[in-house]
Amino acid sequence: MASIIQAFKTISFGFAFSLSLQVNVFEATPVAAFFEAKLLFLDVEEKNAAKEK
Repeated sequence: MASIIQAFKTISFGFAFSLSLQVNVFEATPVAAFFEAKLLFLDVEEKNAAKEK
């Protein structure tokens, strides 16, 4: 069915590191696969010293 409709060629997924990150990645991946699209991950969280440790 995905070959009939090519609605999206690239899907971007904005994320911030959290406990639900893995779940969100697992939800975004099949959507990209369904549309046979590339999946881009964008870190939308501000950089700070506490998060870098």
